[in-house]
Amino acid sequence: MKALFISLLLLFSISSQAAVWDSQYTWDQRWEEQYSDWVRTSWNQYIFTDKDSPYFGIPTDCADAGYAMRAIFAFENSLPFAIVDPTKRGSKIPITNNIKRWDKLPAGVPRLKAFMAYLAGIVYTGTMAQDSVPVALTSEALIPGTIFVKPKVHSYQIKDWSPQGIPVTINSTTPYSVKDMHKYLSFPAYIPEDVKTFRDGYRRFKRPNELYKMDSTLPGFSLEQFIVSERLNFNSVDFNDFVIKRTQTTQETMEDKTRRLMFNICYSSYNRASVINESTNYFYKIQGQGRSCMNASEFDQYSTFSRDKRLKEYFVRLYKYIQRTKSFKGASFPLKAYALDIFVNDPSKYQRTRKQFLKFCTVPYDTGKILDVREVWQRLRFDLLVQNPNTTNDWRWGDYSTPFTTSCPTFEEIH
Repeated sequence: MKALFISLLLLFSISSQAAVWDSQYTWDQRWEEQYSDWVRTSWNQYIFTDKDSPYFGIPTDCADAGYAMRAIFAFENSLPFAIVDPTKRGSKIPITNNIKRWDKLPAGVPRLKAFMAYLAGIVYTGTMAQDSVPVALTSEALIPGTIFVKPKVHSYQIKDWSPQGIPVTINSTTPYSVKDMHKYLSFPAYIPEDVKTFRDGYRRFKRPNELYKMDSTLPGFSLEQFIVSERLNFNSVDFNDFVIKRTQTTQETMEDKTRRLMFNICYSSYNRASVINESTNYFYKIQGQGRSCMNASEFDQYSTFSRDKRLKEYFVRLYKYIQRTKSFKGASFPLKAYALDIFVNDPSKYQRTRKQFLKFCTVPYDTGKILDVREVWQRLRFDLLVQNPNTTNDWRWGDYSTPFTTSCPTFEEIH
């Protein structure tokens, strides 16, 4: 009986000290290559919203998604996962998959989800630099699984790289929620600029045994991107052109580039609609609770200052491309008329009808209301879109020509 009691006690002790998952292997170059292949083939924008995905229901913002990408692969392949503990400054005890907090949950995905929720509460784009290392601007370094970080602003995961030298990026955004992530055939909206501490730019995740070593001693470490960016006077077009020349295996045609820029405009507009719908629903919710204004945290989650700036930049990129490409108007390809039409201010001179534009890209922004991207540009152009979240869909999408006013406080957006 005593032996049975001791056996049961030991069994209970072991089960009550369970890790999130057990590590059977160690990261090495072979595993890094498999990780890169997995990101290219399996990491996608629907991984948290597809009901058939084991990871359905995991909420994210931009930093959470990047960490989740690395953690999920480690979980699936019994590899260790470790990051510098952002809650204890100067500590050299990392947060790992061996953390023992969720013993009452079933092993496997339930514990992983709890771990992801825990990480979401302590990591953000400002912590990503300490868990990653800057890499060179080469096709060997800029591989699937690389991340791009703009600390305290935004981050992207590099899913793939096109033959034309353009990255396929995936990114989540605020608010922290379960959502489709964004997928673009496009460079990040930022370039490396931190030439003092080198904490932004293209980076690879550190392996657990690299966390507390000097970055300069780690494999693949390079400051090339910062040197190039500074030499090009931090011009994003010139910087991205430099990267294209380094990574492309085939030339991007005029039609290829127009399609890329047009679809990024469409996706970005559509994704704005999703965020604004969430924002309006939340605005009604707090009103039902007796509040008329969002607090600083809520304001940061639902405002769209940065997002609208990026959306406008997509339009501007297309416009500049049309203007500087002398043969553009003489070229012949299906999207040419749509691209030109966006910037035509006289409706009588449109080449494509609204119905045709809606077939190309429909932006549903309120009950029974839709916009095409030509209309989105006109509203952007006249500064009719409202970034402040203390209002409803119609104001956020510029249904009114009068200036938006509110008595609610305006906070600085930190994402």
